[in-house]
Amino acid sequence: MRVFNPPFVISESQEYKDKVAAIAQQEAQVNEDGSLVFSNKEIEQKKKELDEWSQTYRWQVDWQGKQEKELWAPLRVIRGCSNVLWRRERDAIRNKESLTKEEQAIISSHFANMISCIGRVCYRSWEDMATMCPYLLEDEVKDEKLASGGTGKSMMINTFVNSAVNVLHI
Repeated sequence: MRVFNPPFVISESQEYKDKVAAIAQQEAQVNEDGSLVFSNKEIEQKKKELDEWSQTYRWQVDWQGKQEKELWAPLRVIRGCSNVLWRRERDAIRNKESLTKEEQAIISSHFANMISCIGRVCYRSWEDMATMCPYLLEDEVKDEKLASGGTGKSMMINTFVNSAVNVLHI
């Protein structure tokens, strides 16, 4: 029997799960008189802060002990196109340094978002099919009057998504 060993696993970080559980616990806390310890406004603020924080720190990618050069070639392309810190990572490898926790989280979150985008567009299910239109954009826009490009957004869509579904180019 063949067993599929995925080249990576994307999962929610334990820190994210702990923060969600802490907010749920705070939301359920009541005083002796039965009144809520935290107001709805305080809980909503905590959830809003979590949403902001989780954009970078929610997802972690486990590469199953593999180095990038050992990955499947298309996967290396996806990882490369989603890696906004590629220069920093290159320098760290050359200098035999480790990336910081924040840098690793940024790289993981961008990779997870790219995989989600490609998977969501290519996923085929006739049940609960929702119309969707993902869009890819730059993290930083240096000049709003000048298109910068060059990060591989259109290449990703044309290479991976266009092979599975029709893509409308505007």
